[in-house]
Amino acid sequence: MPLFNGDGYKAFRIGADGSNNAIEIRHTGNVDIPLTLPTGFLERDYTAIMAQVISDQGTGTSIVTSAATSPWSVTVNKPTFTRVVFYNGDASVTVNAPDDIADGEIALLKVTIVGNDGGTTVASRALKAVDPGQLAGLATAVNRGTDMAGKYFKQMTAVSLSAYSDWVAIGTEDDPFRGNYNGDGKTVSDLSITYGGGENATNMPACLGLFGCLDGGVVENISVNGTIGPVQFEKSQNVGAVIGYLKSGTVGNIKATVSITTTSSTGLYASDVIRVGGAIGRSDPAPLSDIFSVNPTISFSIDGTGIGYVGHNVGYCEYDYWRDNPNLGYEADDPAISISRKGGLAKLYINGVQID
Repeated sequence: MPLFNGDGYKAFRIGADGSNNAIEIRHTGNVDIPLTLPTGFLERDYTAIMAQVISDQGTGTSIVTSAATSPWSVTVNKPTFTRVVFYNGDASVTVNAPDDIADGEIALLKVTIVGNDGGTTVASRALKAVDPGQLAGLATAVNRGTDMAGKYFKQMTAVSLSAYSDWVAIGTEDDPFRGNYNGDGKTVSDLSITYGGGENATNMPACLGLFGCLDGGVVENISVNGTIGPVQFEKSQNVGAVIGYLKSGTVGNIKATVSITTTSSTGLYASDVIRVGGAIGRSDPAPLSDIFSVNPTISFSIDGTGIGYVGHNVGYCEYDYWRDNPNLGYEADDPAISISRKGGLAKLYINGVQID
């Protein structure tokens, strides 16, 4: 009588999200992909788990792809059990994409479980290479003076910026982004901006966000998730998850899920202005539509002089836009915003309302 008890190994999934969509694999570094094994899976139910990455160049645990000179690699991390019968939910495969793989290249991950009755079952899922370095490359080009006016960019997949502990925004006041960026409804996640928690405040750009300064360009159809701060301001600053400073241009259908924290700033002059918004820090007169921050948390601390503008969606914009676009802000007692105010701060505005 075989030891195999039932079909415990014969239905499983690659990934824990319940999806069959392609799993995005960074161009460099390992990616741990969980295997969702059946409820009641027992140690005696299997004798081996095999994983393959398959591309158009062949099949195996090491595959040379059409665009890469180095292979994909995959390693099975076997499941563990408590007292033999309780599966600990830790089976996975670790996939490492080639260093020189092309953005958007597709491979196939195939995992086979061999039961101790000699039977096998197979699950497969596509892998798609994405390169967050393309956004960083765009930032470098724009910030070095390349004019992107008339150029069009479309985001093809969701992108994680987890490789960048301190994101350098796309565009500055001196060299703004003037191109057309269509996020195509995709997300840029893991945005992180700290500048050493204030230690490098004097070197911090005036505009912080995924995009620093937009002047005459277009940014639309994009969601940004992440954390800004804690940062300490020693000069005028514009801070928003998607755009720090919308000088001019067109923005529409943008969404931010962000936590922003500023530490107490003591070196401000009376003429310095700090503008902090969930999605956009500062917007000069410009068309605005569908600007949303989803459950933001904004902790604004300032000690001394200066002027502060803080907003749920947009930190500062012209009065007519506050009046005509009520979606830009909330009430002055917005629970998403907490304020620590000391010293001789000249003026403070929350969601466009001056606070005494």
